[in-house]
Amino acid sequence: TPADMDRVMQGAHDIMALTHVDTPLKGGINTPLNQQDFGGVEPSKLQFKPPI
Repeated sequence: TPADMDRVMQGAHDIMALTHVDTPLKGGINTPLNQQDFGGVEPSKLQFKPPI
């Protein structure tokens, strides 16, 4: 699904950003990453509302 691919692409961009920058220990800046939901190991459950 498109939402899953978007998360995969965000993860790939984050990894690329982390590998192509100097470490903050050498005086570099922290790399801004995409915010991801790490609420737990289980997938979040969608609340289904039946039509009225």
